[in-house]
Amino acid sequence: MKFVSRYLPLCPAVVLVVNLWQSSPLVAQVPAGSADGIGATIGVRDFLLENPLLEQIFPDVLSDRLRHFFKPATEKLRIQAALSYDALAMGALDDEQEWGTASGDVTFSLRWRVFQQAQKSPLVLAARVRDRHAFGTLSPTGLRQETGALWGYADGFTDAGFEVPEFYLEHLFFKERLLLRYGQMSPDDLLDDHRQRSGKRSFLNQAFASSPAVGFPGAGLGLTTRWTSPRGWDLTATFSNLESSNLDERADWSLNTDALFAGLQFGTNFTGLGEAPARLQILGWNGDGLEDENLSASRGVSLTYEQGIGKNVRSLWRYAWSNGDLAPVAHMVVIGLTWEIQDLHRLGLGFATGEPSRPDQERQTSVEVFYRHQVNANIVITPDLQIALGDNLGNGTGWLALAGLRIGITF
Repeated sequence: MKFVSRYLPLCPAVVLVVNLWQSSPLVAQVPAGSADGIGATIGVRDFLLENPLLEQIFPDVLSDRLRHFFKPATEKLRIQAALSYDALAMGALDDEQEWGTASGDVTFSLRWRVFQQAQKSPLVLAARVRDRHAFGTLSPTGLRQETGALWGYADGFTDAGFEVPEFYLEHLFFKERLLLRYGQMSPDDLLDDHRQRSGKRSFLNQAFASSPAVGFPGAGLGLTTRWTSPRGWDLTATFSNLESSNLDERADWSLNTDALFAGLQFGTNFTGLGEAPARLQILGWNGDGLEDENLSASRGVSLTYEQGIGKNVRSLWRYAWSNGDLAPVAHMVVIGLTWEIQDLHRLGLGFATGEPSRPDQERQTSVEVFYRHQVNANIVITPDLQIALGDNLGNGTGWLALAGLRIGITF
């Protein structure tokens, strides 16, 4: 396999060299990453469990008992874990045909700090296993092809069954400013990310919750490193197997592919308009072609800008370009707004439009509105409404209205 022969033998050497210079112990914290990633899933769960507002308004006796029972054991073993179940029911209606679908996703996320904090070279084992199942013959992600859409109305809710999308080792060096991961992983956990991106807890449409204009692999064997500067900027690089596009969301463990994905991203955090926090990042990527799927070699650029507006409002602006058909979208513009209500509930409004990378497809536009209601520390309910516009949508009607309801439970 090309990736193993090229890059994986370098991992022990990189670890050894950095260890010679590293002199700071690990501080227990959840690393950066996608809101649906391993670290963020555990971090958000811990934040909600300790939130005093939730404890006052929504007392949860079961969570308290489970926490007090497992906490001593997990602290002794240096383990952080979270178990979640998310379900989505979605329906689309046009003049001629009615579509209705539902899916569930049970996921177990684990971070095990193998070495004690006093170790100069802390090592973390991270793993995620999941089972995705549809209630019926069609999953919400399957609505994309069923209705002739350029990208999906839902991100993550497939019928793929049991998968192990992530199983990797992670090192933190130089006072946790240098992160190194290698193993089976999702490259978009650290690349092309933004705070409003989460198919389970925020925007559902793939235009916002994924990257239709970037040819990410769903998950694969890879190497990722990120350097975070004290001055607020960061540099991330990744190399990974490429076995399927990110819109397929497959997590294959077959190691017979010769195709590779490579990405390099620069990001910076700063104080923007009105003294509110802001972030600017630019990603450049390249992907080999997939002959079996008739996808040519591709490359592209994605530019993302996030800006706070006041205390509880955040805006998202993105332009992405790709060349080749590894990504279904050649040009894409995304605009999103979210309002945080008491740091627990969220209202979101998004607009996205994109041109296809293949001539046999048509431009698509998506508008989405959602409201995430945090019932208690464990349960969240999110109604969602989408309008999709495109010449091929809805059996030629040119538009579709879709309503969805998500329910998430995390322990």
